[in-house]
Amino acid sequence: MGCRSTLILKALQGLATMPAMSKQHQTCLVCGERLEEPHVYGDRLYCETHLSQFSDDLAALWQTGLLILLSLAVLVGTIAIANAVAPNPSGPTRLLANALVIGLPSIGWLILITQRLDGEDGAAPSLVSALFVLGSLMAAAVVRPLTNEILALGGRLAATSPANRFVANVLILGMLHAFVLYGIVRYSVWRTTSFSLRVHGVLYASAAGLGYAATQVGLFALERGGLSMLSGGLTLLTRALPFATASLIVGYFLGINRFENQPFYYLPSGVALAGAVCGVLLYAGTELNNIRLNITTDGFSPWPGFVVNVLALTIAFGAVYGLLQRQNTITKARLRLRG
Repeated sequence: MGCRSTLILKALQGLATMPAMSKQHQTCLVCGERLEEPHVYGDRLYCETHLSQFSDDLAALWQTGLLILLSLAVLVGTIAIANAVAPNPSGPTRLLANALVIGLPSIGWLILITQRLDGEDGAAPSLVSALFVLGSLMAAAVVRPLTNEILALGGRLAATSPANRFVANVLILGMLHAFVLYGIVRYSVWRTTSFSLRVHGVLYASAAGLGYAATQVGLFALERGGLSMLSGGLTLLTRALPFATASLIVGYFLGINRFENQPFYYLPSGVALAGAVCGVLLYAGTELNNIRLNITTDGFSPWPGFVVNVLALTIAFGAVYGLLQRQNTITKARLRLRG
């Protein structure tokens, strides 16, 4: 009996010391620092510094994004003037014009945002550039060959009905693009110390999305030997905007899920939402451009699809900004109440 009592006593002592031992191995979600007295928020553990910082905003991101949105109007006006001067330029000139239309918004955003980031907010300008390049590489080396050469979706969609094209755009193309954008951020920078703010989800996903979009539409123009000045330029912008919109949505859900324990379906639902929006916009960007001129004649106008995609991007930008501001305000208020 004495031996058994001793074993029971030692087991109870071991159970009593387990919380203290586990506490020694608890680490901050962001920096990985071992915590003796961890701070808990949303069932995640933080050091004191990152608990107070993860709900901070990144004003440079929103200012740069708004500037790029406004610059689209200037870009379209410039295209219209160039079209009046030279509506049908030669092949090399068309390619150069297309490259400017594709590159000015995406490369302009990259240059502006990397200049505005000084490291004080935890974001690494080099990582932003790296994700832009990674998004471009994924579009060129994986997605474009898969959709165009292996699945041959272009020819199949052209030969089927509008209803089938809608379903394919949403369930195949939209979901594929959204999942790739999610995977680029999730499996590269999501668990690093450079992802230290909620808003970094939007920052890094936008970088990947703009690189992805520029390469997708750049290859589209190159395969066709260049597109016309006005109609072609608007077509390229329309094709790029769904990827930018999807990246905003994916970035929002990644940012929220990084810093709070969410239900298992939260992140998949966010990616699915981004995929559905992307697919609908891809469909709208082409189908809405086919207009009925009269009873027997159909025509084409690049404006309906472009306008719908610009409005969708603007709404997504405003919604993501507002939702993140709300989440950050709530977090700061809760932390103040906790003292």
